[in-house]
Amino acid sequence: MVYTPVSLLLLCTIILRTLIAIARTNWLIAWASIELNLLSFIPLILNSRSNQETEGAIKYFLAQALGSALILLSRISIWHSHSPLIILILTTSLLLKLGAAPCHFWFPQVISAISWINCFIAATWQKLAPLFLLIFLTQSSHQLILFVCVINRIIGGILGINQSHLRTLLAYSSITHIGWTLSPLTIQCPNLACLYFILYCIIAAPIFLCLAHPSVRNPNQFNLIPKINLLLISFLLLSLRGLPPLTGFLPKWILIKYLSFKYQVLTLFLLLGSYLNLYFYLTVTFSSIITPRNCNQPRTIRPPLLTIAATSCLGLIILSYALTFFY
Repeated sequence: MVYTPVSLLLLCTIILRTLIAIARTNWLIAWASIELNLLSFIPLILNSRSNQETEGAIKYFLAQALGSALILLSRISIWHSHSPLIILILTTSLLLKLGAAPCHFWFPQVISAISWINCFIAATWQKLAPLFLLIFLTQSSHQLILFVCVINRIIGGILGINQSHLRTLLAYSSITHIGWTLSPLTIQCPNLACLYFILYCIIAAPIFLCLAHPSVRNPNQFNLIPKINLLLISFLLLSLRGLPPLTGFLPKWILIKYLSFKYQVLTLFLLLGSYLNLYFYLTVTFSSIITPRNCNQPRTIRPPLLTIAATSCLGLIILSYALTFFY
C-alpha cells in the first residue's frame, strides 16, 4: 500500500463516515454514510493497481452494493408493514455487510486478494457501522442472532481448518470471532459485544502489521520474517484463541460466564468452535517454529511495531483482568 495524500484523505473519510453511521439519527443517514464509506475504501484497495486487488475490489463492491440495496428495500417496506420478513431482510443485509455467516461467501475471497493493511481495515474498522446497526436491531431479531452466532462458529471453524493461505485463514478466524461478538446480543448485553470487538481489534492489529512487512502469503514463507516477529505472532494467535493468561482469554471467560446461565447449547457450540480455531492457530504456530530460517533475514524489528505487539499480547492482561470486577 502506497501512502499518498489522497490515501490519507480517504482514510480520514472512512473514519468520519463510520462515526456518522454509528451516531446516526435515522436509517437514511446511516445508509448514506455507509455508502460513502464504501466509495472511499474501494480506491484504497485499488492503490496497488494489481489484477488480484482489482478482482477483490469488484467482489467487495458487489457484496456491499447488494447489502445496501437490501437495506433500502427493507426500510421502504417497513413503512407499510412491520412483518418479521422485513426485519429478516434488514438483518440479513447487515450480516452481508458484516461478512458474517451465512452471508460470508464474499469475505474470504476479498481478504485473500487485497493487501495486509487493507485486510486489517476490512476485518475491523469496516465492520463497526454494521455491527452497531445490528445491535440496534437486537430486540427485533433475537432468535435470528442466536442462529447466526452458532453458524458463524461452525462455518468459521470448519472451513478454516484446511486453509494454507494466511489471509484466508485470518478471514475465517474473523468469521468465528463475529460469532463471539454477536453472542452477548442474545442476552441483551451490547456492552460486552463492544468490549469483545475492541479487544479483538487490538490483538489483530499487530498480527496484520507483522505479516505485512514483508508481505507473507503462507506459512512456508515464515523464513522471511524475523524470529521475534514470529514469536509475537504465535503469542497473538494464541491470545485470539483465548488461552490464559493472555488478553483474549478474558472476554471469552466473561461471555461463557453469562451465556451458560441461559443458553447452554450456544455456549457448547462456542467452545466447539474454539477448539477448531485452536487447531489451525497451532498449525500456524508450529509452522513458524519448524520453518528453516533464512540467514540473510533481518534480525531486528521496528521498535513501534514491537511495542504495539507486546502491549496487545501481554500488556493488557492486568487491564483485562481488572474488568472482571465490572462484569
